[in-house]
Amino acid sequence: MGSSFGRAESHRFRNRTVGFWLCTLLVAVLGLGWSCCEAGPKDKPRNAKRRASEEAETPASGPDFGETATGSTSSTESGGATTLRDAIDFAIESREVVRELKDYTARFVKFERIGNNLVHQEMDMKFRAKPFSVYFLYQSQKEQGRQAIFVEGRNNNNLLVKEAKGLAGAVGVVPLRLDDHRVKKENLYPVTQVGIANMLEETIKEWEHDLKVPGDQVEVLFYPNAKVEGQPCQAIEVTHLKRMKEIRFWRNRIYFDRETRIPIRGERYGWARSAGEKAPLMEDYKYLNLRTNVNLTDADFTTRKYGF
Repeated sequence: MGSSFGRAESHRFRNRTVGFWLCTLLVAVLGLGWSCCEAGPKDKPRNAKRRASEEAETPASGPDFGETATGSTSSTESGGATTLRDAIDFAIESREVVRELKDYTARFVKFERIGNNLVHQEMDMKFRAKPFSVYFLYQSQKEQGRQAIFVEGRNNNNLLVKEAKGLAGAVGVVPLRLDDHRVKKENLYPVTQVGIANMLEETIKEWEHDLKVPGDQVEVLFYPNAKVEGQPCQAIEVTHLKRMKEIRFWRNRIYFDRETRIPIRGERYGWARSAGEKAPLMEDYKYLNLRTNVNLTDADFTTRKYGF
């Protein structure tokens, strides 16, 4: 550590010891920043108390559907699949609008159930379609101030993360692989699947898959006067009436801005564990305060822009 070869052996031993502990501290700090933000409570035995805790952590703002829905029940075996087909066609019409989105800013709110853990986060978001680019400034209390940037094809396709709190905040920018365990603890999907277009495409893909499952019975409801945080919307809800191994979600609901037809919220519910229990909300994504085609540039997705 800068000492000459002729210095006492005790000095060399002391310097090597200091170096070892500095490296150990750095590793501990990097781990601390993400473990402090680990999604949800520690795993506990499943019991009534835990289920009550899970329900308490589910986002409080439930759906606002306005007037009574229109819709019907159909079966893929009886040839009555037109209602689900109509839902798919409605979503496909929105696809043309979404393809015109070059970029946007939004308040991104997500709820994900990852194993036995619950993740509920809010962040200011900048998104650009080409090249695929995302910037997040976290606003949820646990991660508040954290910043993250991903640009496809740059930074070795790593997610660049800068914590704002504690010792982890002093470390600086940390490049993380998309499959890093610290990233996966807080995210059900990789960052490359975030965004309005991906949410819409996953919904269409799921419904088209379900349409082909023999014997699947669905109820499709259309809500012309739904709302998301006060924003007037049209919502489509698809519910499967019997459990089948080919069907991943019991219910899928997506909300389209009534004026623009851009989808701004998507929900997916899993299957109830037993009769009489509530179906668990598995995923809920909201894009609030959406501003589209705002001409974001390369600078909006660089660390220099935000001083880290």
